[in-house]
Amino acid sequence: MIDWMASKREGKMLVKRYQEERQLQVFFLLDTTKTMHFASQETSKLDTLEEVFYLLALSATSNNDCV
Repeated sequence: MIDWMASKREGKMLVKRYQEERQLQVFFLLDTTKTMHFASQETSKLDTLEEVFYLLALSATSNNDCV
């Protein structure tokens, strides 16, 4: 990842280096109020929220993040 603006300013090639962050803490806040129990079609919003939570938690734990 060449930083073109900084390279032009300094007169030499400058490259951006990124470090991947691992083992982060992930927090989930779930809305479990009555409005989430509204049933549309066959599943409620709470059921969908629960599935999304499990998918995100699985992804986080597979990346060694703390859930």
